Amino acid sequence: MITLPPLLEAAPGNPITSEAWNNLRQGLLLLAETLNRQPGTLTAQLRSKADKSIVGNALVTLLPTGEPADRLPRAAVYLGAAVQLFQVQGLVAGAYDLVVEAADHATEIRAVVMGGDGATQALTLELTPSVVPVLVPNLFGVAVNVAMQQLAAAGLQVSRVIDSYGTDLAPSGIPLEAANSPVLNQVPEPGTVVAKNTPVQLHISAKVAQQVKVPNLAGLTLTEAKQQLVAAGLAVGETKTLGS
Repeated sequence: MITLPPLLEAAPGNPITSEAWNNLRQGLLLLAETLNRQPGTLTAQLRSKADKSIVGNALVTLLPTGEPADRLPRAAVYLGAAVQLFQVQGLVAGAYDLVVEAADHATEIRAVVMGGDGATQALTLELTPSVVPVLVPNLFGVAVNVAMQQLAAAGLQVSRVIDSYGTDLAPSGIPLEAANSPVLNQVPEPGTVVAKNTPVQLHISAKVAQQVKVPNLAGLTLTEAKQQLVAAGLAVGETKTLGS
């Protein structure tokens, strides 16, 4: 749309005033400038900040801002295959907001100014994932108390700790005697990419009680038997006195 300056009507025989001539001249210059402006092309490549991979599943829109005010919003077309670009052709010169809405990513808005020389403007945008990916660490052989610290540092949660006897241990209160037990297995497996705060289950080794040989106490007095048991690392249990 071209807005011309006031053009005054003149009757036959009336002289052309300098104001009328200047208005006419200004209008012609404006018309020539507008016609000489060539529409441009915008291309945008979208990549994920997580792994720099191409993002093709997105809605890309150009919203006009400022003047000229009569421009319409434009949607980009995705050129797949080897190109992998979003493209908008025939853009009138002026300022725009480039709005990118992609699945599993935060919405991105970029200010763009298109010139009137018909050139192609190429952009590369990195989109922020809405779900932060986390790589599950390898905890095999790591003491359970250290493994829990590593998971917390990675942004993961320990949902369950179970020993090799099948006993569940509360993650918030691992017994002191089990704190150094090594991890034997974990779910999810090491190297799995998961979302932040994903729960992790740990299978740890159970503490094995030390085995000792029970001494022969036959024929000993109670005092002698107690001494033998203590020396072997055993405790005296219930005692009963039987008749002769």
